[in-house]
Amino acid sequence: MLKPISATGLAAVALFLAMLVGLPTEATSQNKNRNKNRNRNMRSRMDAKALKVGQEAPNFKLKSLDGESETELSSFQGKKPVVLIFGSYS
Repeated sequence: MLKPISATGLAAVALFLAMLVGLPTEATSQNKNRNKNRNRNMRSRMDAKALKVGQEAPNFKLKSLDGESETELSSFQGKKPVVLIFGSYS
């Protein structure tokens, strides 16, 4: 004979089935709201750090692939930039 299930057990089974099927639960709604707030905060921090149009870019150094030499952004000042883009667009 089957034993009756407790209210806690029934709630656990219902939550498991809701998550399995993909139904929204209170926990998933809270996580979505938390993620929205986190993304909004991240965007506002990125906007605060982003350069504005006409603002000078900060100087930085990069090592070459062989690791022997460094190149500074300021060494390209006054030169025309060349950007090569390779790809298949079919």
